[in-house]
Amino acid sequence: MLAPVRRLSLHPLSKYRLPCPRFSEPVELLSFSYDAQRKVCFDNRELKYYYPPTLSSAPCLFDGIEAQIRRDHAANEHIDGLLAALIHLRQSPNQSPGLHTDFVMYRGMLTRIFVTPYSSRDSWSMNATRVGSTIYIEDNLTSDAIAGREGQSDFHQKM
Repeated sequence: MLAPVRRLSLHPLSKYRLPCPRFSEPVELLSFSYDAQRKVCFDNRELKYYYPPTLSSAPCLFDGIEAQIRRDHAANEHIDGLLAALIHLRQSPNQSPGLHTDFVMYRGMLTRIFVTPYSSRDSWSMNATRVGSTIYIEDNLTSDAIAGREGQSDFHQKM
């Protein structure tokens, strides 16, 4: 059985004029990356070095774009990579037992939430699940969103 759809009313914006909550500085707990086969790696093997480009007289931002490794947007990975990283972190011998996370999500989810009052043309949907005191948020990729990404022209994919 599907859960009922909940909607967040944004207006009037005056209801958000509250004292600012306390925030602490983010701390890196772990780094991970995906390899070319989209497998999670708990090391820096996919971390690349930056080499300043040798610019020609008329540089083009599209140089080298054909070598880009694109991920398959039809394969919804959810937040599996983040969950695998948390499991790996909690199983590491030097991890303190007091690790507590209030939210688990990709950075882009927060950006999407924060720009919503200023961007009314883009619709989105997220899934949120609370387990204990932690809220897990992921993008809800609808079939329309996947079709929209797959149906983009080469020009729009470059943008």
